[in-house]
Amino acid sequence: MKQNIAAIVLAAGASSRMGTPKQLLRIGPNTLLRHSVEQAIASAVRATFVVIGANAALTTTELNALPITLIENARFAEGMGTSISASIQAIEREEPPFDAVVLLTCDQPNVSAALIDELLAEHARSGAPLVASAYAGTLGVPALFAREYFNALRELPADKGAKEILMRHRDVVVPVPFEPAAIDLDTPADLDQFTRRRGATS
Repeated sequence: MKQNIAAIVLAAGASSRMGTPKQLLRIGPNTLLRHSVEQAIASAVRATFVVIGANAALTTTELNALPITLIENARFAEGMGTSISASIQAIEREEPPFDAVVLLTCDQPNVSAALIDELLAEHARSGAPLVASAYAGTLGVPALFAREYFNALRELPADKGAKEILMRHRDVVVPVPFEPAAIDLDTPADLDQFTRRRGATS
C-alpha cells in the first residue's frame, strides 16, 4: 500500500570527480540513475521526484516513460543544498500535502526498494520524524524526513547536504542499519573497486 510520502532522488551534480556523468554509468542492465529511480518507484512511496541539473537533457532521456516528476535545479553548481531546497519547494506545492520525504542520491548502487520500505516501516512503527540509514559508523541517506523538517531542508546552506540535519538532531533519529549504503561512486577508483567486488561475488 502506497504511503503519503515522496521519494526525492538527487541527480543534479556535475560528477566533477568522476570525470563523466555518473548518473549514466552502467551498473549491470541499468544506469546508476535509472536503478535509483526504479527502486524508488518500486517502493511504497506515493510519488517519486528526480532533481536534475548538469547534463539535464541526457538524464531526462534516460528516465523517459518512467512515472516521475522532474525538478530542474539551475543552481546545481552551488552545491547539494540547492537541490534539496528546490525539491522541497516543489513538494510543498503538491496536493494533497506529503507527510514526509525520503531523500536518496543516485550514486549508491546498493540501495533498494526494500531499504526504502524499511525506512517507511520504521517511521510508521515508531512515529520518529527522522529515520536514517546507518553505515560506516554514521547516519546518512537514504533518510526519511517528516514534514516538520521541511523548513530545515528548504533552508539548507548551498554547500550542505541532508546529513547536516541528521547530525544536528541525531538524538531523535531512528537508525536503520544498512552497511551497503556506505558504497557510493564518486571517483573512477570507487567505480573500479565496486566493479571488482561485484564481479567477485557474481
